[in-house]
Amino acid sequence: LIGNRDLVGGISADPDALAGWGRFVAAAVQRYGRAGTLWDGLPPTVADPPRWWQVWNEQNAPAFWRPQPSPRDYASLLAVSAQAIRGSDPSAAVLLGGMFGHPLNSRGIDAADFLARLYEIPGAAAHFDAIAAHPYAADLAGVAKQVDALRAVALAAGDPEVPLWVTE
Repeated sequence: LIGNRDLVGGISADPDALAGWGRFVAAAVQRYGRAGTLWDGLPPTVADPPRWWQVWNEQNAPAFWRPQPSPRDYASLLAVSAQAIRGSDPSAAVLLGGMFGHPLNSRGIDAADFLARLYEIPGAAAHFDAIAAHPYAADLAGVAKQVDALRAVALAAGDPEVPLWVTE
């Protein structure tokens, strides 16, 4: 998981901060990815590098994207992250940050709405390989409803084969 809620304060709006973020992500992949220096000298049976890189966590909730969630700002961060990840490991896959189904704060954006708005941003879909959800609910029917809503958004966006992960 790449992301820290304390770093949000305008990172996606500041070109220098965004470039720094990209360098950080590239360094993480170069250290921990499949060709990462961490694994140098270790037998293949010990090395277990990540193949998927999840970018952020609950970017649709104000607790994790301050001062309030923004699909456009997240798309900027996602684009820089995907470029850094794939530039350091072309076979790596990018997973969206897990979206909280229905953020409790009024400034939050429901996961399905956030995803729909992300898909509307030209080129954004090219920067992720899977969708992640945090579909908290009182019962399984509530979880299924949230997952189905995300799948419906992906279908409407012309992305029917995109994997959907439940990461919390």
